[in-house]
Amino acid sequence: MLGAVSCLVLMSALVKLAREAGMGTPELMVWRMAPGIPLIALWMRRRGIAWWPRRSGPVLLRSLCGGLAMALYFWALEALSLLQYSVIVLSQPVLVAALAVPLLDERLRGSALAALPVALAGAALVVLPDALVWHGDPSALAGVPLLAGLAALGSALGSALAHTFVRRATGPRDSRGRPPDAPETVVLAFSVVVVGGALLVGLARGELRGLPPSLPPARALAILLPMALVGMTGQLLLSAAYAHADAPRTAIVGYARIPLGLLADALLWGAVAESSSLLGALLVFAAGWLLIRERRSPRAPLEGPSPPQR
Repeated sequence: MLGAVSCLVLMSALVKLAREAGMGTPELMVWRMAPGIPLIALWMRRRGIAWWPRRSGPVLLRSLCGGLAMALYFWALEALSLLQYSVIVLSQPVLVAALAVPLLDERLRGSALAALPVALAGAALVVLPDALVWHGDPSALAGVPLLAGLAALGSALGSALAHTFVRRATGPRDSRGRPPDAPETVVLAFSVVVVGGALLVGLARGELRGLPPSLPPARALAILLPMALVGMTGQLLLSAAYAHADAPRTAIVGYARIPLGLLADALLWGAVAESSSLLGALLVFAAGWLLIRERRSPRAPLEGPSPPQR
């Protein structure tokens, strides 16, 4: 999971660079997903892994939810720093825990319930400037990326749903007795659905324009091709992680996004986080700590699907 997080933070930095160069969301989604399709398909063919999913329902739902989450993510990232986006999206483990109750038959107790408002408070605080939080200056509201923050929160919810359906697709329990899908099968289906949907939207809106004109072709490809490669690698590692552990515990490792996002903001954009953003990050981390503390409590034994036997 830590490897997946590192890949996805690097991908986020490359996505932000491409968005700042003028690329639209649909064409960026195509560039993000399409180059990896033949690579993963060939890899699966050589290893004898089926392209078509056995559990088509959960795989399709994962692809649709993940595609919507990606669209909101790419759109929001242009206006948000990597730290801001990372903190908002890290409300996801709490959402995963809540969704795991009806969708995965896992248990949720008091501390996990308390974690949700704490996480949402941190997600709100990270986009507010110090002038507003500490000094009550209403003029600071003009610089708040409210729509981008709401889009990032929507992305977190869509991603939480997607990750839960990954668990249903790759976990060992199935009421119809079907064996689990391989993580590679889930990633291939996700890639195909996202590329198909992005192409339809991009063609309808006239947003498929090729490489950004503001960048030399070599520099543009140096951003877009690594973005596709590390993104695909991150998705494979993420699906494998969810196949081998319960959803909330796996998701909690995602909090490594916070220091990685801080580092990327400083190195690539020279951005220094305000104290209100750091407090928001601390609240979101506290929510995750409440969640994993409850899951490890002897009063609340870990339930849900056991790791698949392969």
